[in-house]
Amino acid sequence: MRPARIRVFDGLRVSTEHVDHLQDSMRSSVAELREAVGLGRIVRPFAVTPDGDGAVVVGPGLAFDSRGERLTLDDPLRAEIEVPAGSDVGYLCLVHEDVEDGEVEGQPTLVFDSVGVVVRDALPGAGDEALAVARLVRTEDGFDIGALDAPPPVAAPALRFAQGVARLSGEGDWPVPATVGRTEIELPFVPASVSCVAHLSATAPEAVDGDAHGEVTFEPAPGARFGFTTTRAGPGPPATVVTDWGVAELPVGAEVTLLADVTALAPVGIAIECSLVQAAPPGGDRAAVLEGGINGLAWSAAIGWKATGT
Repeated sequence: MRPARIRVFDGLRVSTEHVDHLQDSMRSSVAELREAVGLGRIVRPFAVTPDGDGAVVVGPGLAFDSRGERLTLDDPLRAEIEVPAGSDVGYLCLVHEDVEDGEVEGQPTLVFDSVGVVVRDALPGAGDEALAVARLVRTEDGFDIGALDAPPPVAAPALRFAQGVARLSGEGDWPVPATVGRTEIELPFVPASVSCVAHLSATAPEAVDGDAHGEVTFEPAPGARFGFTTTRAGPGPPATVVTDWGVAELPVGAEVTLLADVTALAPVGIAIECSLVQAAPPGGDRAAVLEGGINGLAWSAAIGWKATGT
């Protein structure tokens, strides 16, 4: 059962028990209303402003803590504070306090709701009697005051870009596998990825060309890459070659393919290279030596690249 009310009549001697019953009825009803609205929340925000190097002034406001106690200030409250040692961030919190007055026969008879100010090194958890109202960030001169929903200031790294076109070509008899063309490009930043568009062409044993787009990412090492190349050879329809060995791949015969790739250079830079490797199914051995290589091959590659990094 919960206290509800008292019944009075003329001549009733009102005792302490009657008054306590009436007071408990009012307090329990108000507590249930507060719970229905929501506990641990601020109703009227408390403005928090610095006052010197080691103090703040908390302005008037209203809130209810997780126990349903009223946290209220009618007048500004000044409090000496300090960010906890060993921490760069603290949380200014209010806690409920009873203030007693109206002493009669040595006993206080009036109780007021008030608040105390504390600083925690972490946000109060569920069920904690403290209620955070501001975030404190340690500085060389003391501390700054910020809103609770403002994340700690972190300088986000700015993305940087560089781009260009690499042109490679060659003609002759080639061993397989072999690197047949390479250019190195110095960058003003460490690249995280490079995207490419490319046009490849070759003339042996028949004319073939292709347009490709692909991308390389360098983290985590050793990185990953892909390329999609639309190839054209003879009167037949175009074909699509998909590779994870580089950014572009052009078959130049039944057994050989021209592969374009991008690698990272230390400390900052990229290398764009073309190589001849054996044509092989996914997972096949492309490092195997092709006896006799490939003869009379003329090839060219124009590779547009864009590097992104920080």
